[in-house]
Parts: sequence; C-alpha cells; structure tokens
Amino acid sequence: MVVRVVLAVLLAAALVGYALPAVEDARAGRADGLARDELTDLRERVARFAERNDPAPPGTAGASLVVVVRVPRETDLGMGVGPRGESLAWERDGRNRVETDLSFDGPLWLREPGRHRLRLSLVARDGEDLLLVRRFKSGNGTTTPSVRTPLDRRLPV
Repeated sequence: MVVRVVLAVLLAAALVGYALPAVEDARAGRADGLARDELTDLRERVARFAERNDPAPPGTAGASLVVVVRVPRETDLGMGVGPRGESLAWERDGRNRVETDLSFDGPLWLREPGRHRLRLSLVARDGEDLLLVRRFKSGNGTTTPSVRTPLDRRLPV
C-alpha cells in the first residue's frame, strides 16, 4: 500500500514537472499576444487621431485623446522608442516593435502591470508633427465631470 502511494506521488510530481514549462510558455505567449494587440490597437487609434486633427502650434492647447492601455504581467510597454521615436514596443524576453507613421516626443515606458490612462496630444515642433504622450491624471479642470447629468446621458429631464 505504501509503495502505491509513493509511486502515485512520484508520478504526480513527474507530470507536474513536465507540464510546468508548457504552462509558462503558454503564459508568455499569451502576454506577448496581449501586448502586441494592445499596441496595434493604440497604433490604429493614434493614426485616426492624427488624421482627424491638426497639430497645435507650440504653447497652445490642441486636441487631445485619452486612451487606456493594459500592460500584461511581466511585460513592459514603451511608446516613442526607435531611432526616430516612431515605434511602440513591448519587452518580455526580448524587444518586439510595432511601427507607426508618427513620431512621439520621447520615450515613455509602462512597467507596472494593469491599466494605464494616457493623454495623447498632437503638436507641431520644428516643422515636424509629434505626438505628446503623458500619463493622465485627473484633477480640477483637467477632465470631464465624473458625474454625468441627464443631458450628458441623453436621458429625458
């Protein structure tokens, strides 16, 4: 009886040891897929935003767009990387990039997992259109009210 229990425990340990690398590979592949999808979606939103808005001259407030980016665990997402600041990137075991048609004003890396709210603004600087990316922080007068009135929700008054 004891021999059977020992054999069962050894067999279970061997199966778990065999399956764990496959589970880790699946988790890494899923995180890579999520990061790629998130940055591809961001690239498309940036392209639509740039297409529909004109860049603001320096020192003036132009159009801005607030986006939510989800960072998978054990993955870093970067915006404005590359030789001209034109790439969106993610890092897990190596660096992977998604190219854009618009340069960012500088790199911004998101290293904490979870949701991040970012404010994107299109500006003209030195004859070049750039995308400013900042972490969005709501404060007095910086965002819409958190409570929407019936008119905002198109409800009857």
